[in-house]
Amino acid sequence: MKNTARRPIGLGAALLLRMGVATLLAAVALLLFFVVHYGLNTSYLRENALRQQAEAVAQAIWNHRDPRALGPYRRYPANYAFRVFNRRVLARQKVLAQANAALLPRPEQADPTHPALVASELTESFDALPAQGPGQARSWLLTDRVVRGRRKLWVQVTMRGDPAMLGLGVIRDEIKDHVAVPLGVLLPALSLAMFLAVRPTIRALRRTADAALAIGEAAAKGDRMQRIEVPARPRELTDLAGAMNSMLEAIERAIATLEAFTADVAHELRTPLAVLRLEADALPRGARRAQIGAEIDRLGGLVEELLRFAQSHAARKHGSVDLAAIARRVCEEAAPAAVRRRQTIALDVGSPGSGLEGNPALIEVAVRNIVHNALTHTREGAHVEVRVEEGRRVLVEDDGDGPGAEPDGLFERFRRGEGSQGAGIGLALVRRVADLHQGSVQLMPRPGGGTICRLDLAASAPP
Repeated sequence: MKNTARRPIGLGAALLLRMGVATLLAAVALLLFFVVHYGLNTSYLRENALRQQAEAVAQAIWNHRDPRALGPYRRYPANYAFRVFNRRVLARQKVLAQANAALLPRPEQADPTHPALVASELTESFDALPAQGPGQARSWLLTDRVVRGRRKLWVQVTMRGDPAMLGLGVIRDEIKDHVAVPLGVLLPALSLAMFLAVRPTIRALRRTADAALAIGEAAAKGDRMQRIEVPARPRELTDLAGAMNSMLEAIERAIATLEAFTADVAHELRTPLAVLRLEADALPRGARRAQIGAEIDRLGGLVEELLRFAQSHAARKHGSVDLAAIARRVCEEAAPAAVRRRQTIALDVGSPGSGLEGNPALIEVAVRNIVHNALTHTREGAHVEVRVEEGRRVLVEDDGDGPGAEPDGLFERFRRGEGSQGAGIGLALVRRVADLHQGSVQLMPRPGGGTICRLDLAASAPP
């Protein structure tokens, strides 16, 4: 199964994701805080649970419904009770509704255990009543005035224990009011504000990344590496662009130094090689003289390849290229060597194609190298065919032993095929020329045996 690289998450999305995770963790922490805080504050839970019940009872009466049908009073008559008065003054009041009244103090007389009934009128209060017997749960009594517009009711509600879990409703409302609602309002606003704040920085980062990509593509084609535009802010991006520009300058200096050194070495070696060739020619004829001459020729070929490789990195000159004429000239030059090895070489230029722009000298070096490679690495009597297609593609076929198990590795510098006496630079130079012209080169097996070297060049290579 083919592995597809997953696109990394963007900076903006990463910040939003981290903010969401941080908000979630904060919400969980607040949730635990409210649960623990109110769970331990029994008095607060009971008071607010009874206040909610007083509201529910009053709303039922105003909506002409029977408040005794409310769940706590219907399902737990021994634990929850209420009584509703129309007035505050005890002497003039009337009971409008009640449920499970046995749990409540009697309204017609003062009750010392409940301060609201000691006086002659009701007052808003919340009190804990003593347990009525051993093992009994403690009771809580709330007297509250519930107002809606001009209407008002006095409601007394009590609870003994909390089997209906009314306290959980209080905790739920607290979480909704103090956690869910604020986060629901603030989180989108904060996310939008953060997005607007980091958007310019993300755009600057994207421009820097695009510039770096363009520099890499230019370097692959042999063009000069342009500098990255340094943004005015933020400081981190300014420092990053400055550091990258400094790195590019150092790389260009290193490349220029290496090219100059390689070219100087190649030029300097030509003179001693010429002297060695003269000295070798002065030796008596024989196997030793032939061996020394062959080694000098091999060393001379290495020097020429080094020089051409250095020149390919510094190549800038472009013009119109006649690929058919180049292939014809290369084949004519290679024909004598092929005849000496009883090899045959054929040329098929095909029909003219679209115009090709590039460096004619480097393209000729690349074509010469692949033709020379085919003639050198095939047996005596082999056949080599050179074809030009569409004016921008060269195919060199031979009926030798094939390219081997890893043909792409032969395009690496100093990588030689089995039994090769070369320096391992020729095919690396071919790939370099192909890259400079936005093209490609590859070795592949030939049907029926042998090797095909395919050199593709772009229809138009920019100068």
